[in-house]
Amino acid sequence: MENTTGGSDLQLPYLVRDTAHNIFMCAKAYQPGPGVGFYVSKHDQNGNFLWKQIHQAPGSDVIYSAATDNEGSIYVGGNSYSLVLGTSQHIVIKYGADGEKLWSYAYQDTTAVGKFLSKLLVLPDQDLLVVGSFVDVPASNSGMLVTRLHPDGSIVWTATYDAGTNNYTTRDAIVKDGRLIVWGHWGNAEGTGFFCWQLDLEGNTLEGHATEAYSDDFQHHFTTGADGNLYVGDYYGEYKITKYKCNGETAWQYVKSGTTMGPYSVNTKMTAIQVDSLGNVFGAGVVYLD
Repeated sequence: MENTTGGSDLQLPYLVRDTAHNIFMCAKAYQPGPGVGFYVSKHDQNGNFLWKQIHQAPGSDVIYSAATDNEGSIYVGGNSYSLVLGTSQHIVIKYGADGEKLWSYAYQDTTAVGKFLSKLLVLPDQDLLVVGSFVDVPASNSGMLVTRLHPDGSIVWTATYDAGTNNYTTRDAIVKDGRLIVWGHWGNAEGTGFFCWQLDLEGNTLEGHATEAYSDDFQHHFTTGADGNLYVGDYYGEYKITKYKCNGETAWQYVKSGTTMGPYSVNTKMTAIQVDSLGNVFGAGVVYLD
């Protein structure tokens, strides 16, 4: 269990731990009506309950990532959907080690009608990186978005990437060798692929590389390894794992032989993929054998 989770293809509830091995569980808090909220509880290493916090808003708020710092605080981030306006705003809440709400942050650019959070990362100096995407419908444009915050919630810098005629959405991110590696999708009328955007920790773009368009729309389950490369599993029709390098090249692809398309309820597919610290890749899913 790590001090950050979210991004990749992990689903709620999320579990993260702090330096004292306390465990935080982050889940949906259901409320009357169509909306949901944030639920966060803290437990000691023996599982004893310590405290909980519930964040509820008039719309529907869903956690997409969580991370702890060296002080035992936890950051929870996600998307706040307005059921009336049809817009999305990404938000971050910081709770202290005792459960007190310390501050909240929401990206305030009003030109983008949708902001979507993908990953929270705490840096060694305890600043927080908020990684997400924006959608500007009137301009028919979307791009990647990163904000760096101090521990008190003040903004250090914000960076975006929307170069060329492609639209971009962010999926996952890690910090490696003093740079932020952000993985997401690119798309246009010709197809869809993955994109790797690399920044220094001052918010300056270092490089960006696109993979080739993939041949189907079912490369769905994914995670970023400690090497910064992207590992993707097929969701429909094949038990397949593809590794993409940060320069956009395809490193390798594994396809389990002897599997076929079956009845809808037993379609061959990947349902989860993870990579350990040694680079071993673990995939899980469903196979239909002739």
